[in-house]
Amino acid sequence: DIIEKIDNVIQPNIHENRLAKKFFQYLYTVKAGVNETVDFLRQIYAESIDKINDYVEDLTQSTLLPLKIVHTVKLGYHMVLRNPNSPNAPPHFDFIYRKGINTYLTTAELMTMNEKVQFIANDIIRISNSILCENLLAVAKEVDFIYYLVSIVIEFDILQALAEVSMLENYCCPTFNRVLRLEDAYHPMLSVSRNKTEPVTNNVIATPQYNFYLITGP
Repeated sequence: DIIEKIDNVIQPNIHENRLAKKFFQYLYTVKAGVNETVDFLRQIYAESIDKINDYVEDLTQSTLLPLKIVHTVKLGYHMVLRNPNSPNAPPHFDFIYRKGINTYLTTAELMTMNEKVQFIANDIIRISNSILCENLLAVAKEVDFIYYLVSIVIEFDILQALAEVSMLENYCCPTFNRVLRLEDAYHPMLSVSRNKTEPVTNNVIATPQYNFYLITGP
């Protein structure tokens, strides 16, 4: 039931695609159809990205420059000019930085479009986080049952292991009365310890007075 609740909300294997940037994983973590607002914002987001791609394509044709759209979490959508032999960019282009043979550029219009896209993306992430938080709280209510089940399995495993070793080593189950009497007794773990010498056996006779003495001291 817990896994089903998670699978009903979260996109499966969202973190296994290492090629996808974490920013886009945040946008698409929640499955389609879970929340109408998120679905609507994603549609607006996709349409805005298409407008950015069309804008950069128009710039490429009008300027005859080999421009390519890129995205980073810090800068958002901007352009990269990869050809070192191409002419200088027109004056209305804003220089961001240069790395190797690549020059990174933007324009006032692209920055405006990018701000709109970033605003939409932040809303998607904010609402998605709220949905994930609600899902987490719902799942957390049932986690205690898992811990309870684990405790039962652990207790059963201990009892089974004790029963098996008791049969192999001919252990006995002691009965307790007013007097506890052990003859030639030693702890079984001494046999498997690093000490190669034989364990020393002892006789123990315990009475209520003896137990009182052990608890209170002389």
